[in-house]
Amino acid sequence: MFIMMAVGFICGKVKLITPEVNRGLANLALMLVNPFTTFTSYQRDYSDEIALNLVYTFGLSLVAFAIQIPISILLIRKSRGEYPIERLSILLSNCSYIGIPLVQSMYGRDGIIYLTAFVTVFHLVTWTYGLSLMSGERNVKKMLRNMVSPALVAVLLGALCFFTRIRLPEIVLTPMLRIADMNTPIAMLIAGSTLACTDIKRALTRVSTFVICALKLLLMPLIVLAVIFSAQRFGVPSDIINVVMIAVSCPTATIITMFSHRYKKNSVYSSEIFTVCTLFSVFSIPFILWVGTLVGL
Repeated sequence: MFIMMAVGFICGKVKLITPEVNRGLANLALMLVNPFTTFTSYQRDYSDEIALNLVYTFGLSLVAFAIQIPISILLIRKSRGEYPIERLSILLSNCSYIGIPLVQSMYGRDGIIYLTAFVTVFHLVTWTYGLSLMSGERNVKKMLRNMVSPALVAVLLGALCFFTRIRLPEIVLTPMLRIADMNTPIAMLIAGSTLACTDIKRALTRVSTFVICALKLLLMPLIVLAVIFSAQRFGVPSDIINVVMIAVSCPTATIITMFSHRYKKNSVYSSEIFTVCTLFSVFSIPFILWVGTLVGL
């Protein structure tokens, strides 16, 4: 996958993928490919095991965010000028663009269906706590309206089909699966070309960027791991815990930069954090998973 990211980086540098093309790819992934990937992962025969594992994943995801939100508030004080960006940068992970390809490569469609539970909690946190933090607004109706995204709709429709045992005919499902197969290549091209458009030298000279990335890529995942690894004692499979850990360990989410643009925050700083986190996640994600094996995952 990281070779695909390198290809995206090269394409960005030689202007084969321009910023306009990159935005188009991002919209395609967000509005079509990711939702199809999510929805098709639910197109399988119902089983009590999968249903129970979905409940486990949803519960562990809630625990993960319940741990991280107060820690982000404790670590990033309001006295810091860019505290909304920094708090969200160590809280929200790129669990769709980066997480789905990683989980798919390790666990196939079984992993994706469980990751959708984490993505659901991610959307709930992003469009409530995250939105209010960046915008300063407390409009509940607006938050609920913003939560209705293609990704969340795909989760709800997919789960509905799974639990009610509705299977689409092959003539409809096959094209959807072909589109879903585009997810990993497109996601890696987007990540690579985004890195190519960022002033990496400037990003690597800001000390606070490294501090935020260390908190996001190392401290937060290790704290979450220290809490949820013991879920095995209650019958939670290690694969489920690993899926949650992959999602938590992903670099900071791209939506933070989008929020920064929309609410006139420091979008340059948020994009620099995204760039450095994405670069170092190549090493940090395998490290976190390795630590997981040491504790018996």
